[in-house]
Amino acid sequence: MAKIIIIDDEAGMRQVITKILVPQGHDVFSADEGIQAFEICRKESPDLALMDIRLPDMDGGEILAGLKRIKPQLPVVILSGFGDVDAAAELVKQGGFEYISKPFKIDDFLALVRKALGQQQKAGGVVAPAAAAAAAPGTVADDKKQSRSRRVMFFAAGAAGLFAAAVGAWLLTCRAAPDAEFSIPYSNPAALCFDGKKLMVADWMTGIIYRHSADEKLGVEAKYESANTTPSGLAFDGKNIWTCSSFDQKIYKHSADPALSVLEAFPSPGPSPAGLYFDGRFLWSIDFQQSRIYKHDISSSLGVLASYDSPVVNPKSMFEYKGYFYIPDSKTGRLFKVNKDGFSVAGIYTFANFSGSDNHISVIARHGASAWICADGVPKIFRRRLCSLKSVKL
Repeated sequence: MAKIIIIDDEAGMRQVITKILVPQGHDVFSADEGIQAFEICRKESPDLALMDIRLPDMDGGEILAGLKRIKPQLPVVILSGFGDVDAAAELVKQGGFEYISKPFKIDDFLALVRKALGQQQKAGGVVAPAAAAAAAPGTVADDKKQSRSRRVMFFAAGAAGLFAAAVGAWLLTCRAAPDAEFSIPYSNPAALCFDGKKLMVADWMTGIIYRHSADEKLGVEAKYESANTTPSGLAFDGKNIWTCSSFDQKIYKHSADPALSVLEAFPSPGPSPAGLYFDGRFLWSIDFQQSRIYKHDISSSLGVLASYDSPVVNPKSMFEYKGYFYIPDSKTGRLFKVNKDGFSVAGIYTFANFSGSDNHISVIARHGASAWICADGVPKIFRRRLCSLKSVKL
């Protein structure tokens, strides 16, 4: 018997996969967001993870990196949706075991599960004999086992129909909340990030950081003031909050307490740090004046591991989605899709229905399949579905 964790934000998908795995003798755990998956992984030490390519609180790269930090030898199978094959292949390059595209055949799925569990055994993991027995059809020796085999076969036929229906519904949705805009009680939002489920926004004029409920009201739940009185960037690494200031030319590490106490302050590698982004492993700082983006190691005095020219003049923010970085151009309102290795431009997009300050995106953050956007001088936050992006010719 093996311990398997399913990481998918679609309840129907989790239920279907659970019904396929349990008759095979496996213990199944499920999580609908990355942070929950990490908690289960620490507590249960699963033998296999089945991971959707993105969840509401983080994307596949962030989840994969977190799982590997907790259990480096854990095989992680990527569950790829329609149109996500390139991103799934990239996750395999980053350490995923293999990927399988939804909708998939039950036999193919179980074969991949057996293969991944076999890899876990070779890597030193312990899988109980029941899992091995389930992995070896055709070895039934008595009527009782044959009866059970028939029950599993009948179940599989029913599960196939249920699975197809669930996947069909999944393919017809954008998997994102509808577009919306929310009024906010401040006028100079300069940075956005999510601390798990909640949206945090920094107002550079007042120096206040607001924590919003990420629901249909986007109400202010808390306000924080810190030693950084001019926050121009904001990021959350799962434990600590990071801000930067183009006035001080510093990057600050804060504890996540009500006072946002400064734990450390680091000199910025560029003269005008305007934004921050945490990708699940590295902190990225964005220099507005130099149009330069720096990759930092947060575990060693925020050393610079690499730096890249931004394809956007005067960048302020960035996010990761489906294996690429996206950087908004505040002058044109366009969103540049860039390769993570080298920052070469892979595409240019616009939000067809974005109407903020002449379509000028000031800063942007991603949560699940939605983008959260602020525009210069506009006391609103805009939510837009990433599936509504329209390609612009290079």
